[in-house]
Amino acid sequence: VGLGKDRGWGEGAETVPHPHVCVHTDPHPPCVRVCVCVCVVGQGQLKQKRLTALMSSLRGRELLNHRDRLYPAPSGPHTSLALRPLSSLNPGNNPGTAVLGKVVFSLTTEEKVPFTVGLLDGEGTCVAVTVYNMAESWGVLIGDTVAIPRPLYTRHSVEHKDKTFAFGGIRVDSPLLLLVNGKNQSPSSQAAPILAHRPCAE
Repeated sequence: VGLGKDRGWGEGAETVPHPHVCVHTDPHPPCVRVCVCVCVVGQGQLKQKRLTALMSSLRGRELLNHRDRLYPAPSGPHTSLALRPLSSLNPGNNPGTAVLGKVVFSLTTEEKVPFTVGLLDGEGTCVAVTVYNMAESWGVLIGDTVAIPRPLYTRHSVEHKDKTFAFGGIRVDSPLLLLVNGKNQSPSSQAAPILAHRPCAE
């Protein structure tokens, strides 16, 4: 597992306190899920002063910038949505809702896809956001503001070495569905489709 070290990372931050996390070709083996859980619970291991500043901006300027925005949809025109805190999400789809947060960590596996980040909202709730179908060049930095329309929310639980770990997660099927720092993502942020060809048996 690779841990993001971009914008703001290292400002008094510590390494992830889990010595058994490994690089793995499976994006969701138990050791990776445990690492995600540790990062979510620890809010990216950022100092409290920085976390407070991030949350404060989400309750002020960032909230005003996103409150009346039109959000991308999987199909059809952009629509307006109500901004809700992460703590209000229900398991499954949350239509009519958007969530807003700051990136506090990022994790990548050897396979590069999916791309997982920690998202912290203005109330201090942190969840893991897993983005699929992104181009290899696409990513977000620690400190970036990310808005997610109609979040698909899940409570994850994993047992590892006789312990149970739990954390909240949001699945995003394409980076095109996100607003990053108030901007729609360009078509190049999504991975190009690959056609698989299998010869017919004689």
